[in-house]
Amino acid sequence: MVGATPEQLLRAHLTERDDIARRGDFHWDKQPTMEKYLVEENSFQTHVQSVIKNWKTIPIVFHLLTYKYKKHDWWLGELKNFPKTDKK
Repeated sequence: MVGATPEQLLRAHLTERDDIARRGDFHWDKQPTMEKYLVEENSFQTHVQSVIKNWKTIPIVFHLLTYKYKKHDWWLGELKNFPKTDKK
């Protein structure tokens, strides 16, 4: 959609959003509020703090050394099978 206006891009995305989510196997809240966001953010921060507190040095070093060899596209679901387009 080269040359499309932001409004056209948004409309095109909204019409395909549910299909994209289904193929990517992810979900989002259709009624987001700031309160829900803050609860989720607080839960995430608590989780991160507990992970950091419980990590030991050797697993951290192992994780950092093997990070580049792991598959990082697992979350794409079916979308990773679609051909990639050249970005120009």
